[in-house]
Amino acid sequence: MLGFSQGTTLVLNSVALVPEVHREISNVAGNLSPCGIMSETNSEGVYIKEYVDFLNDNDIWTIAAGPNWDENFQKIKDFSEDLANQC
Repeated sequence: MLGFSQGTTLVLNSVALVPEVHREISNVAGNLSPCGIMSETNSEGVYIKEYVDFLNDNDIWTIAAGPNWDENFQKIKDFSEDLANQC
């Protein structure tokens, strides 16, 4: 797993909030150019275990852009409007 800028904070945040998922899917994390401040309101909803499991089960590794975003976003919307609104 690799985090860059705000991604480093997201990695550390998710490891703290859903460690059981990270024990299963990652064994190394690289954090480059860490960000100093991240709002709790921007991250609290994304790290609900049900959401993390859904994203993992559907091989969705990017949020708000990236390869196959239109298809992935539709999957997210079909699963949860709440999660889709956070993307």
